[in-house]
Amino acid sequence: MPHTIKVGKTELTISSARLIRYVDRMAMWSPERRARAQKAAEARLAGKHPMKRDAAIYLATH
Repeated sequence: MPHTIKVGKTELTISSARLIRYVDRMAMWSPERRARAQKAAEARLAGKHPMKRDAAIYLATH
């Protein structure tokens, strides 16, 4: 089941496989690194060209 996230006027669709991959990868990170990645992903999602990678990081941390 794909996950969607509203970014500006558009929506990004993230596959379950991509989301699970990021959750597994981020489980090994320190809390500080996870917080830094989340903050950077949110900033990039607010930019002109949002990417699915950033949406997956955002969804994995929420």
